This record gives sequence, C-alpha cells and structure tokens, in this order.
Amino acid sequence: MELRLARIRQRARTHRKEPLNNLFSHLDGELLLWAFEQLEGGKAAGVDGVSVEEYGRGLEGRLASLLERLHRGTYRPQPSRRRWIPKGDGRQRPLGIPTVPAYCTVVQQRF
Repeated sequence: MELRLARIRQRARTHRKEPLNNLFSHLDGELLLWAFEQLEGGKAAGVDGVSVEEYGRGLEGRLASLLERLHRGTYRPQPSRRRWIPKGDGRQRPLGIPTVPAYCTVVQQRF
C-alpha cells in the first residue's frame, strides 16, 4: 500500500503542472481497509453515533458497501459533528468530528 501511495506522490511532484485526473481508479477495498487501519480507536463517534470499534464489527461488508457507493457516485458523507472546545485564553474553538466512513474515504485524508 505504501508503495502505491508513494508512486502517486512522486507523480504529483514530478508533474506539478499536470492534473491527477484518475485518482479514483486507485480507490479499492485494500485502500479503504488501509485507511480504516490508520484510524485510532477510542475517539468520539461522529454524528451517526458509530465509533471506530463498532464500525469494525462487520468491517468487510461495510467497506464493500462503502466502495460500491463510492464507485456508483451515490455516497454522500454525513456532516461532521460540531463540538466546541475551550482554548487557554477562555475562548472556544470548533471541533468537527467526522463519521467513520467519511474518515475512511481517502479523499478526506492526506496521502
């Protein structure tokens, strides 16, 4: 997986002026599984109330469904859950907590 992502990064660096038109063709079950494995457990659930641990139960079926919806163009990520956290100076700042499927999509992660 790392090799595949490294090749995409290298191509982007060496051909800066050219658009990366076909990134979607690299999206497969293996990449979604890798993205899920990068998530840290024990974090707050998104707006759907599903934690990383809960999403991991039946993971193969969930990722297959997510991949199918992505390729059909019917996947629409749910909005992030908004929470306000205090800053050191007494003010607050917003924190967006995405759902697990939204976070697994490579589109929302850095390569």
